[in-house]
Formats: sequence, C-alpha cells, structure tokens
Amino acid sequence: MSRITAEQRILFQKLHDKKVRDKSVLMDEEYIGLFTEAIDKYSDSAHFIYELLQNADDANANEVNIILKPDRLIFKHNGTRHFNITEKGVKPQGDINAITGIGFSNKKNDLSTENKIGKFGLGFKSVLQYTDTPEIYDDVFKFKIENMIVPTLLEYDYPDREDGETLFVLPFKPDKTEQCFREIKERLETLENPLLFLNNLKKVIWRVDITERNKGKENLFDKILSEQIKYEKNIELNRYDLRGGNRDNHIFLFSQQIKIEGELHKIFVGFYYDLVNKCLITNQEQKIYCFFPTNETFETCFVAHAPFLLTNSRQNLKPSESTNVTLLFSLASLAAKSVVLLRDYGIHNKHLLIDENIVDIIPKYNKSYYYYNQSYNFENIMATAFEDILEDEPLLLSRNNNYMMLEDSYITTNAIYELISQEQLVYLHGVIEDDDDDYFYDDDEDDDEIEEQDVEYNENIDFLKWELRMKISELRNSVTIYNSINDFSVEDLANDISVSFMEKQKIEWVTRFYTFLRNDAPKYWKITPQSKNTAHFFRNAPIIKTQKENWVKPYLDQTTPNVFIPLNKEQSVHSSDDYNFIHEEYLNDDMACKFFSELEISTPDEYNYITAVILNRYRHDTVESEGLIDDFIVLVQYYVKIKDNEQKLKEYLNILRRDLYVYCTDEHYRQPSTVYYNSNILKRYFSCYEEHCRKYYGITDNIFYLNEDFYKKIRFHFNTSIYNDFFDLLGVARHPRMERLSSSYNWGNRADIQQSYQEKALCQDFNLKGLLNLLQTSTDEKIDKELSLYLWNDVLPQANCEKYKEMTVKYRVKYARDYTYVRFDSELIYILKNAPWIYDKDGDLHTSQDIIQENLAEEYNLYNGNIQLLGIEKKQRDLTKLGATDEEQENFDLGSRIKQEMGEDLSVEEALQAIRQFKAQKQSDKSYLESEEERRKKKEEEKAKLDKLRKDEKGLDAILHKQNKYSTEELFDEAPQNLPTRNSSKQQSNVLTEEQLAELQQQEETRQNLEEIAKDESKRYTYEWFNALLELEFRKSGEANKSKSGLHIIFSKVEKDPHSERGVLLRNPSRYIPRSIEECTNITVVFYLPNDIHPSISFEVASVQDYVLRLKCKNEDIEAVDNLLAVAHQVYRAELKTDTPIKLIERLQAAYTELGYEDDFSMLENLNPTTKFVFGPPGTGKTTYLVKKWINKIATHPTGKMLVLCPTNKAADVITQRALEKINPAAHPETWIYRFVQTAEDALENHVCLRDSSIYKQDKCCVISTIARFAYDGFEGAKLKDIDWDVIVIDEASMIPLAEIVYPLYKCENAQVVIAGDPFQIEPIVAEELWKEENIYKMIRLDNFQHPHTVPCDFDIVNLDTQYRAVPAIGRLYSEYAYDGAINSYRKQDSQRPLKLKGFNPKSVNFVMFPVNRTSIYEPHVVVNSNVHIYSALFAYEFIKYLASNIESQQDEKPWRIGVISPYRAQAEIINKLWEQRTELYSHVDVQIGTVHGFQGDECDIIVAVYNPPARGMKRNAGNVFVNKKNILNVAISRAQDYLFLLMPDGDYEDYNNLETKTIGVIAKKDTTEMTVTNSQVLEKVIHGDSHYLDKNTFVTVHQLANVYSDPSSKYEVRFDEKSVDIQIK
Repeated sequence: MSRITAEQRILFQKLHDKKVRDKSVLMDEEYIGLFTEAIDKYSDSAHFIYELLQNADDANANEVNIILKPDRLIFKHNGTRHFNITEKGVKPQGDINAITGIGFSNKKNDLSTENKIGKFGLGFKSVLQYTDTPEIYDDVFKFKIENMIVPTLLEYDYPDREDGETLFVLPFKPDKTEQCFREIKERLETLENPLLFLNNLKKVIWRVDITERNKGKENLFDKILSEQIKYEKNIELNRYDLRGGNRDNHIFLFSQQIKIEGELHKIFVGFYYDLVNKCLITNQEQKIYCFFPTNETFETCFVAHAPFLLTNSRQNLKPSESTNVTLLFSLASLAAKSVVLLRDYGIHNKHLLIDENIVDIIPKYNKSYYYYNQSYNFENIMATAFEDILEDEPLLLSRNNNYMMLEDSYITTNAIYELISQEQLVYLHGVIEDDDDDYFYDDDEDDDEIEEQDVEYNENIDFLKWELRMKISELRNSVTIYNSINDFSVEDLANDISVSFMEKQKIEWVTRFYTFLRNDAPKYWKITPQSKNTAHFFRNAPIIKTQKENWVKPYLDQTTPNVFIPLNKEQSVHSSDDYNFIHEEYLNDDMACKFFSELEISTPDEYNYITAVILNRYRHDTVESEGLIDDFIVLVQYYVKIKDNEQKLKEYLNILRRDLYVYCTDEHYRQPSTVYYNSNILKRYFSCYEEHCRKYYGITDNIFYLNEDFYKKIRFHFNTSIYNDFFDLLGVARHPRMERLSSSYNWGNRADIQQSYQEKALCQDFNLKGLLNLLQTSTDEKIDKELSLYLWNDVLPQANCEKYKEMTVKYRVKYARDYTYVRFDSELIYILKNAPWIYDKDGDLHTSQDIIQENLAEEYNLYNGNIQLLGIEKKQRDLTKLGATDEEQENFDLGSRIKQEMGEDLSVEEALQAIRQFKAQKQSDKSYLESEEERRKKKEEEKAKLDKLRKDEKGLDAILHKQNKYSTEELFDEAPQNLPTRNSSKQQSNVLTEEQLAELQQQEETRQNLEEIAKDESKRYTYEWFNALLELEFRKSGEANKSKSGLHIIFSKVEKDPHSERGVLLRNPSRYIPRSIEECTNITVVFYLPNDIHPSISFEVASVQDYVLRLKCKNEDIEAVDNLLAVAHQVYRAELKTDTPIKLIERLQAAYTELGYEDDFSMLENLNPTTKFVFGPPGTGKTTYLVKKWINKIATHPTGKMLVLCPTNKAADVITQRALEKINPAAHPETWIYRFVQTAEDALENHVCLRDSSIYKQDKCCVISTIARFAYDGFEGAKLKDIDWDVIVIDEASMIPLAEIVYPLYKCENAQVVIAGDPFQIEPIVAEELWKEENIYKMIRLDNFQHPHTVPCDFDIVNLDTQYRAVPAIGRLYSEYAYDGAINSYRKQDSQRPLKLKGFNPKSVNFVMFPVNRTSIYEPHVVVNSNVHIYSALFAYEFIKYLASNIESQQDEKPWRIGVISPYRAQAEIINKLWEQRTELYSHVDVQIGTVHGFQGDECDIIVAVYNPPARGMKRNAGNVFVNKKNILNVAISRAQDYLFLLMPDGDYEDYNNLETKTIGVIAKKDTTEMTVTNSQVLEKVIHGDSHYLDKNTFVTVHQLANVYSDPSSKYEVRFDEKSVDIQIK
C-alpha cells in the first residue's frame, strides 16, 4: 500500500487551509444559498448512487460493492485510477481539488469533461443531501470532507478496504438517519439497469444490513455478453443477458461510434427481448439515458443513450444545446437503422423480430410539432429519421410475412383481403407503366393485347398483415407517416382488372369473385334508382369469359350490351369467336348465373347477332369456315323475314354487300360483287380471258366462281328461288359484268379513232369483261355456236348495252375556252360490230356488218334488241337484176341504211343538215390537229437537242469558263444534287459554236459510257468500276469546272474560339461549307468593318462543323486576330477565299491510275484477308480502343511505323490527344506520336510534324493525318503512300468514301490494316448518285452486329459491345433500334444529371409530338431543295430557350451542352439563326445546332432532334426519304448522354404511319419508367401559358415582288418562297 508523500501532504495541507478560508465566505448567508440550491437540484432520491457508479466506471473499475447499514452507506470499487492532488492553478486540477470545489470547479460545458468520472464536480455534492462528512479511503489519500468543502486527512484506513480499492463511507446525517436509510434502500431496490451503458463495470453487488452483525442478502447486477456482430459505419450489436433488479432481461443493444467536437463517443439504442414469449418488448415506454436514466423519453419502446449535456439535476437534457441536437440526430439515425438490422437479424435466424410491433417501435408523433419546445424537438428529429427509413427500407410486414416498402404496402377491406392473393395484386396493381403507354399502338388496339413480356411488374407489393393493418388503421388519422400507405379499394380493383389478369384465374376464383361483387360491391355494377349517379366500374371491366376463351366487359358503355347469353348451343359453339357469348362452364354455375341475371345479361336479337357476330367474322384478314353455313342460314332467314319491308331490306343488303364475303371454288372468301355463278357456259366464256392473263401477266385466278357445293345446305333449307334471289341481291353475277375502261385502253387497234384524239382526250369507255379475248381469237379458234348464242340470247340482253353503246371523247383545243366532245362507238359496240361471231344459217361466221337478218341462224332471238343495237339490216332489193349498175346498187343500199338510222324521228332535211355539220367539224379538227402535230413535233425535236447539250452543265461551264455559283456539297440533305449554272439556256445557245457542240456531244457520250460501267453488276468493285465512278464523281462534284480562284464563302458573324489563342469562329455561312476546305493550308478571309475598313488575315488550319468554320491563324497574324476580335461585334461580313482550287478527286484519280491494274481486276476479291475490323457502335470507346490496343503496341516495341488515317481534322486531333493522354508517359509518346501538317488544337502544336520533317525515318513513329492527304501529300523525302508502314489504322471508316479507303489497302499491301467504324452510322458524302450508299462495309457485306459475316472471306472483327456515353434508357434505345439489343450500358441510371424544368418532368427519352397539316405555319415547304417546317422550327427555338433558362437557374458547376439536330439543312439553319439573334445570355449552357452530319462523333448532355417531315410526303418511297434513313436516325438518337427529346409529327400527320421514328417510339415504350410522350402545344402552355401561343403570334406569307418591311405585327413574321425564308422577330 502506498503512503502519502511529504510533498502530497504539503499540498493537501495547503488545500485544507484554503478551503477553511473559503468556508468563511461560503457560510456567509449571501453565498450559502447558491451552494445549497445547487445541491438541492438533485431532487431525485439517492441519485448520487448513479454518480458514484459513473465515477467507478471511469476509474476503470469492473466491480462495485454497496453496503447499506442503518447509519451509513459504504461504496467501494476496484478501479485502477486513484485520487490525486495538484497545486492551485494547475490544469487539470487534482481529484481532491475537484471534489472539494465550490461545485463549479473544473467541469466545462462540453463533452470533453462533463461526462468523465475522474472529474468530481457538482454531481458528487449530491451526497451532501445525506451526509455532512463523507469519507474517502484510497491507497494514498484517506480523508473526509467537512463543512461541504474542507478536506481533512485521516490517519487511519477503513477496516474493510483492501489494497487497490477505493472506498466511500457516507455517515448519515444524525437528524435524518431513518430517512436516508429508507430512500437509499428504495433506490437500490429500483435501480434501472445500472450497468447497461457503462464501459467497464460488469458487476454491482449490494446488500442491506439491518444491524451491524446481521449481513443482509447480496443482490447482484451483472451483464453477460452472449453475441456480438459488427456492421458497417461503426455500428455494433451486442446481445446482453442482464441480471438484477425486478427481473432478468435480455437486450439487443446497438452502438455506434461518432465524432463530436473532435472526440469519439458512443451512442446506444437497445431493444428489450422477452425470452419467454420470444418477441421484442414493445409495450413499455423507455427513458433516454445519459449513462443512467433521465426524465426524458422518446415515448417509444427502445432505450437510448448518448453523452448528452445535462442540466445540473442530471435529470434533463439541456435545451437549445447544439451538441445535444447533434446527438439527437445521430441517435435517431441509429434507432432507425437498428430496426433495419433487427429485421435482417430475424430473417437470418428464421425468427422475425420486426412484425406488427413496428407500430409500437416507431414514435407516434409527427414532424409538425418541431417548433414548440425541446421535447417536441426530440419528436421531430425522431419522426424524420423513421419516415426516411420507412421510405428507403422494406419494414412493413405483409400477410405472407414478407417485408415491404411503405410505397409497396396496401390496406384494403376484409373482403378484398380474403379475395385477392399477393400474386393477383401484383398482376393487377403492380404494373410499372407510363400514362402514354399506348401511344405507339394503333387506336383500335386493346391495351390488354400488349405482349406480357413488355410489361414490368413491381413484385413487392402486397396487403399489410391483418394485425398490422388494424394497428395502422387506428393511427392513420393521428400519425401522418402512415398516410403514405396505399389504399386498394373496390374502385381500384375494377380499374385494374384486365384481360390478361382474368385469363390467369381459375373458375373457382371467378365464381368467388362474382360472389364478392354480389355481396360486397353491388353499387359498383348494379344500376338502381338510388345509384344512377354512381360510376358502375365493373360494367366496363373485362370480367366475363366468352366461348372462345376471351374475357370481355359486360357493357360497351353503361347500358349497351357487349356480351350475351347464347340463343342456343349450336350458335354459341360456331359464333363465339367474334360475338361475345358467355362461356358454357360459367353458364353451368348457379352462382355465376345469378350474377349474370342481376347484371341484366340476356340473349341478343337477330339483327344484333348478324351485325355483331356473323358479319364480324368476315372483317378479319382470314375467315374461319367452321360454322359459316349455320350463320348463312340465319342471314337468309332474316332476309325472308324482312324482304317485304323495302327500307329494312335496303339497309340490310347494304351492310351485307359491304361486309359479307362468299366462299369460292378457289377456297377463298371474296366479296359477292366480284363473284360469278359456277356455270359451265360462263367458264367457257371466260376461258380465253383467263388464258390471256396467264400467258401475258402470269395471273392464274382472275374469275372467281361461287362454291355452290359449299352452300348446298342453304338451297336444301330454303327453296331454289329464295337461294337464287338472295345471292342475286348480294351481287353474285350470272353473266359477264360491264367494265369501265381507262382512257387509253387498247386505242391503238381502233381504226375509227384518230391518233391525235388519243393523245389529247379524256374519255369514258365500256366493255363486257372477257369479251375482247373471246372475240379476238385466231381463225383456228373460232367462237363456237353455243358461246355465240349465249352471248346473243343471254349476255347482251341483260347487260343493258344501250346504256354503254357510246364512248365520249372530251378535249379542248389550244386557247379555246370550252371543251369539244366527240362520240364514237364504245369498245363494246366496236368489237360486237367488227368481230366475226354471228353464225348464219349455213354455219358460217360473220360480223354484224356483213350479215342480214334473214341469214341469221334460227337459234338467235330476233326480238331482244340486239338487231337494233348492232344495226343488222334486213335484206335489200337486188337492183342489178333490173339492169342497175354496181354503183347504183351501192347508193341504194347506203340510202336504205341512212333511212333506217333516221327512224321516225328525223326528216330528210334534218339528216342532211347533220351530215353537213359533222363534215365541216371533222375537216376543221383535221386541219387544226395536223398543224398542231407539226408544231408539237418540231418543239420536241428542239427540246431533245437542247436537253442533250445541257445534260452535262458542268462540261458546258468548263468550255465557256463560267464559274459555277454553287458546289455540289452545299445541297446535301437527302442526296447530292446540282443547281443550274448562272447562264440561262437561251444565253448558252446563243454563244455555242459548232466546235463547242461537238465537244459537248463527246462529253455526253463519255458520260453515258461511264454510267454503263458503273451500273454493270458484273463490273462492280473492279478496277474499271472504281475508275469510272471516280471520273463521274470528278465531273459531278464540280472540280472539273472550278476556276483557279478556288473556294468562296461569305459569313455574317465572327467570334473568338474559346479553345485556341489563335482561333476564330465564323458563323452563318452563305452556303454549305465543304469538308475539303480542311485540306487547305492557306485560307484568306477579308473582314468588313464600318468606315471601309477591310482587314485581310491568312489562316493555316480549318475545321468544319455544319455552319461553323473554325480557323487558326498563322503565328505572325496573332496580333491582327487579337485586334479583329476586339471589334468582332462590328464585323458585318467575312469573305473567305482559297488561293487555289481543291482538287482532291483529281489527285485520287491520279493515284488510282498509278496502281495500273487490269480493268477486270476485282478490288473486292483481292482484299488482304489479314485486314482487321473494329465494329464500334456509338459511345463504345472506339477511339480509346484503337489507342490502347494498336497505338500502344508502338509504345511497347523498340521499332515500328504506324499511320493513322481519319476523315476529318477534328477526328485526327481527337485520336492524337487521346493517344498522348492514354499512353504510359514512361514510353515518351511525345517523341514518336505526330500530327501531320496541321492541327486546330493549341495543345497539339508541339506534336505537329511539317512536310520538311524526317520523323518517318525514325525507328518508331506514329503519324496521324486525314485520309484525303494519303493519295498526294507527305514529307519532302517521301509521300505518305510511299512509306513502308507496319500498321495502318483507319478511323471512322463509315464516313470515308469507298475509293479513299480502298486505295491505301492496295497501295500498302504489306501493312497490317485495321479499319474501325460503324456501318450503321452516317455514310460518306459524295456527289455521284450511283455510289452514294457505297462504303467499305457494304463492299464486304458487314451488316450485322451480333452475327457478322463478310466477303470475300470472314475477316477478323472485334465487336465493342459496351457503351459508356448514355444513361441506360438512351443506350437501350439505339441498341435495340440498330444493334439487335446487343449493346450494354456502363453507366447506371442514377448517374444521370438532374434536370429540373418548371411545369414539365423530363425522363431520359421524351417524345414531343407537333402538328403537321396544310395550313399556315404547320405546312411543310421546300426551300433551296431542302425541307423546312416553320412551326417545328419556331417551337424548337422556344423549347431550347426554355431548357436553357431552367438550366441557368440551377447554377450547376459543370456547364450543360445541348445539341439540336435536324436532318434537313434548311431547318437546322433556321433554328440556328433564330438562336444566334437571341438577346438572352447563358453562362451555364452551350448550344450547338446543326445537321446529323455535323454531330457524327459528338455527344451532348441533352439532344433535341427535330424530325420535320419532307414537303413532298412519304407515301411513295418512305424507306428512301432522308428523315427515315436508319443510319441518320441512329446517329441522332445516340448523341445524347442524359436526355433525349425527339420532336416529331403527331398521329394526325397524313404520313404518320410511314415515319421511322414510330419504330423508335415502340422500342422506347418498353421502358416506360424513363420515357414520356407529350405534345408541343402542352409545352407551349407550360412555356407561355397558352397552348396556341405560336399560332396566335406568328404571321406567315410568301415573298412578294416587292417587300417593304416595317416592325412585325406579330412576334414572328415569316416570309418565304422556294429560295429563302425570312423571319422578323418583334
């Protein structure tokens, strides 16, 4: 045992003396009250017990013994920390100094000291409520405290103290001995888990000795650790067995280590567990602890501890302390997390700890009380934590004992709870869908017909466990957190029931369902006087099963039946495929039948049955034969019933003729109006016609005959008369039908019709079907007598031939006001009169013109009108027998015929007058037509000659040295086109010499020969084919007639290039900027400023992106560029000129000539089989792959030469920069990676190698260039094409013209060639139509991503199948559209940048439909061979401003990039110029606008794709329309990283079904959670508050001859014609 040292004794004496002096002050009545008042704050009886236990724990004690005797209390512990003493003012002060302090000594108001036991402060003074002289015995110091603060040394030790122990003796106040004994005894008997939150103490033993000699029973408090689990975030679970007190306890105690004020502290949350009932104890409210219980509570069942700052009484938390608030937040978070961990613990151990008791665990208060007082502050913090955890974690128990999220939990009635299983609820109410889900389906498509695999379900939803449901129902009105739980009502059930759901149900469940409807939900389907205003939902739900296994709604509306009880068994079996009859298995169920009866389902009437059942069977593409005869009996039966009612019969026949089909001998169903009776004579009649169709048209089935064997039951059921009448009325024909012929039908054989009429006239003509073929047979195949008689006696009389005897020809003479009408015999009469088909009595054939009535065979009926129709004369008198000449006989016969034609109606004079008029008219027509014909022929000859001369306008320009105003490339929208030259045809013809004409003719012949080669499939991909197309390209592109002055473009806006110190951006060009300008090294631009200031600056590098030209000046011109940019806003014009013309094609031609192959050499079959291909869809990191896989090979080898070829300067710069970034710096890529000739990037200037460089001689080098330079450019010592490259890498191959990419394959045959690109992206831009779709991929037939196959061999192909650019919803869209769904997405959906728009909640993919029609701003137009749509252009501009302003308000650190893409150049230019003139400035938004070609290889946060339709429509050739091209659409939709907005015509657009964007919509619909569909007028309402804002604020007109502009009357005033569009903005 240690003894007190002399030094310690001196210090103790000093302290004693000081405290004696302090006592005199303290005892002054002015101060004594402060001290006693502080002590009295410990109002809780014997609270000092907790203080002593806390001190023992901090002294590292693990055991405490407490002995209560009648006159004193003995408290001892085995702590290793003992009392000490310090000099006055030393920090920290000693324990004896502290324990004798005034009570405000060394405890600061923070966690670093307040809760440390070794620091004795006011808490220990609480013992003075029970003793006047507490005694402390330690190994060194033994002392007592007198007069509250005066320490006095004791020279003896306490008899029962052992070495190392610290012992406190508290002699009771003499006047309160009994009270002290009683209160301390009660405290010991009611101690609440004294060890629970102490770190070191494991055992407390206490006893009460009634007398000095009689020791009482020892009582034990201890805690035994039974299990320990550690979790993430410093959370730990300790399961303790707690003994002592009223009963033993078991507790799940969660702790978490947190840092506050720089120090680590532990907080605890515990849940008591009932070992008997094996459940958490949740019906007892627990207190908040700060090592020991306070008077505070969370009003819940879990116990919580944290090192709070307490009031002096240590019974309450100090209010408004930030430290306490922080602890409360941490404690609330741990409590909420503990519930989750208990849930998981129970699941793991297969004994659930969290069930309906969750309601008792979660505090029963709301956040709304936060502002009232401290306790409510506790409530708010705790309520927030549990609300958050309920929203994030499944904690609510379902009836199947599965845990659910708050949003997945449902409460319902007991009846529905018993009726609907969890699986059924998921199928009913768990569909994850969008409101516009049906948009991409036809209007008549039923929602339930959508394929089930296209639907996503939330399989986690279920009803709450009934006991939990009852508890929550009681609390929903008072605890708002439970209001988020969903209700599932009868109405929800009715709305959710679908066909697919009902198809899955067994009859037993359905009958239970019907019982439920009858007993528990009658008001939702039964119409009564009291429920007439109620929505009867189940009347329109698919709850009835039909005979053909379909589920349908009982009523089409509230009262119109949709399902019926069958009339009879036969009817139901044969007709239920289209007509809704209740399934027989339900008709056999009594409960179901009661429901049907109460639902007022009945049998149908006959007319309903016919229209809704029988005829509906014929409205499908295929007709089922089963049961049709029984149906037909019903049809005929109803006809018999109503045939005497004229009005009903008319209506009935109309609907039959429209919808009914009859069964024919070819086993097809056809409309009656196309069918004939099946008679032998009719078949013989049509045999020649059918033979003609087979011989000349390959058609075998032209005449369709009624299958009368099929309908024999009808004839048997009724009589033959009714049978015939019915089919006759339907339109089945017994004889050939009359046909209306086209105006030019077979006129060439008509000798009676002049050729001139044929070319000018409009007419209507008629003939009997098949008559021409019947009567124009060869002499060997004469019409037999039976057919002739059939035609005469049966066909012609019933054909009403008199009505069709004339053909009327209508034409108008040039400059005449009125039409002239000429009538001829119709083809019917012409053939009948001129064909030999009538038999005489001798059996010989005659025409109607050369036979007389008396000679007709006897079988011909002379009284059926054919005599008059055909003009067959009676026998004439033979005057020659009386001595008349032949001429006199002829005149007599003619007069007889005229008289016969006159009849009784015309006099002789009238007949002669008619002949004279006709003669004059005919002569006049003949004269006019002859002169007109001569003029026409002459004009055509002149036109043919001029057309031939002008066919190659560029050749003409070359001869005349006329500069062409346009380049071919500026016209690209749908295909390259050429504009006419500036000189008119008239002017050209005036100056052409004979030599020039001869040269033009020679050029035309050459062009035709070249085209023949290009079109010859046998020569495709031969050396001759390539040379021919290169020559055609040379002629078509304009290179052949460009003057020496080079290129000329005017720009209207100048800006500084933010990415280059020497850079200038030129915007708003006067024409298309050809990419060939990138190959120029000397570009002069003249800038026009006010006051006739025109500085000229030379630039050495150009880079093109649609309407922006990026230029980089020479070093010596930097100062000039700086001066220019300082006044850039004053530049009103910038004029670009190149010094020399760009002759890229001519140079490539020369390179091909050098190859020297034979004409028939196949450039396909001889491709090097070692060539490798990299198939890189959008965003798959193709460039990075090339760098890491191929360029990096140079880094790892001591030698090697690699050439990288790209289509553009931009692409070359990108791969150069990527290589320098990705190659290991240790490989020193800066010493062997070079950018050839020029770069637009300042960062790459040090890596440019010029033509005078010799780097190609290095052992290791990688040169990166544009592919156009390969054919002609290079170093002074060697051209690029002449260097022995080890590897050639070609990037973005789909954009490179075929000739450019094939040339290096043959020029450098020994090199390993790697070709990277994507055949499903943009094709090369060429001028010659014959190879505009040709590229390397088409040549080798690489057109499938998943299963590639190539010719002439299977090349090595690497597929890059993970895209890193877009969020999954966008990536999935273009993956399924172009790549068969084989592209995976690297990004997660939660990586999407948040976009907050006022009034509109965008998803990843957004379809915005806009109106297109033939009115005002909604009509498409053609401007300079490109398509524009005013409304979509204006809307796109307004929408971009809307996006930009909303993004600007977000103030994101990273700027947003918005890309606006239109397939058509003119549309993109309108939007671009609208954007350029805006007054708003956006610092957080960069907007780029252009065509799809300009965005190839680019990416943006947001893409707005504007699909304005072509003005000429898409009905004829929708697949070749530019806006429908798959590669164009693929590039457009794959540029977006986070959001894609597709602006497209709405469903009312006449060519909507031809839009390829509809296919994209169907794909997008599969992920409805990330897709929205809206229309532009909805967004107009959001943006401007008016859904027709643009319509009301836009005035549209055409350009007039003279236009004088004042201020616009509307916000937008639009004027346009075929050459330009002007928009004024107010």
